[in-house]
Amino acid sequence: MGSFAQEADLTRWLAYESISRRYMKNRITTLLITSLTLCSIVFARPFPPKKGESILSLGGGIGPSVVLMTGQLEFAQSEDLYLGPLVQTGFGSGMLLAISGGARYVMGRKLGVIPTVEGGIGALIASGMFDGSLGVNLHLGLGFDYLIKREMAIGTVFRMNFAPPLKSSYLMWQIIAFRFVL
Repeated sequence: MGSFAQEADLTRWLAYESISRRYMKNRITTLLITSLTLCSIVFARPFPPKKGESILSLGGGIGPSVVLMTGQLEFAQSEDLYLGPLVQTGFGSGMLLAISGGARYVMGRKLGVIPTVEGGIGALIASGMFDGSLGVNLHLGLGFDYLIKREMAIGTVFRMNFAPPLKSSYLMWQIIAFRFVL
């Protein structure tokens, strides 16, 4: 009899966890869309940025059993080379936070589609399904941006992250990224 009550409690708890995760995902999505809208209205300047200008990128995607949110602030060294920090956060069956400095190179601008290559090095904090808790993070990425208007681009990036001391590597797909010239 006690086993049945424990199973019922476990079922209720799992249902509650599922609802609260969906609620948090909806709240995060709403916050992200609101932030992107405000940034596009307030901070928009012409794309590509000139040397010395900066780009704010906000995005979301998926990784190994996590929902990914990213933020990036890049400083234009030329029309084709950008340097700056990248923050990747993932929540789900584990938690990860990767903060790195990197470079992104634009490989041409044909018909508004902009192929890019990026790479960087930083630190990784992970828990749950990821091995270890703190280590070095190396990332390499390939992606495309599409110019929506002169002030804004939308893109996608596949990023391979390596964490040698943690004996981990994982592929993150930043499904959507909004880039604004500040």
